[in-house]
Amino acid sequence: MHAPEWVCKEIERLHPYLRLAWLGEDRQSPDEDLNKGAFFLLQLYHVRDAELTMLFPWDRAGPIWGSSFDPLQRVPIIVCPLETQAVFDGSVLKLVKDMSENITTRMRRAINEEAQGFQDKIDEMADEWGDYLYYKRHRHDGNWSSDAKKFLTKEDKDMMSGDYDPHIVKQASIDSRKPAPQ
Repeated sequence: MHAPEWVCKEIERLHPYLRLAWLGEDRQSPDEDLNKGAFFLLQLYHVRDAELTMLFPWDRAGPIWGSSFDPLQRVPIIVCPLETQAVFDGSVLKLVKDMSENITTRMRRAINEEAQGFQDKIDEMADEWGDYLYYKRHRHDGNWSSDAKKFLTKEDKDMMSGDYDPHIVKQASIDSRKPAPQ
């Protein structure tokens, strides 16, 4: 099995020390896939850094694609296994871009996506409750009481009309205070 050249070049452009590798497996029966095996993403570590990693070195006889490297200076270390389809359709490039990003950026993006999910749930619940309350209010047997408008304060009227802004009201009430007598 050979990796597409354009994928190998693009991976190397995104991260100069990443390579694609293939680990083939022996077929147990003639009915199995001809190209039985898996692609792996490898990173070329410096020899002194490779000893400090807890990852697995590539000590197998599978081919490594990409530009050549000096095996006395660089040691290929397995980063992750890849789906064959992901390599051929190029979706492995998105994985490489995500892995190349700073961890804080990835964590912030994940937190923002989770927060957006919660906000969407809140909006959906608010919409359902709004529909329910509207339905309950306009039913023929609704027992909702409505207060006379003459008992409503200005803030209540503004809130009902949609013009209520608590920041403006709070600032106005702070500005309208009378100074203490001296």
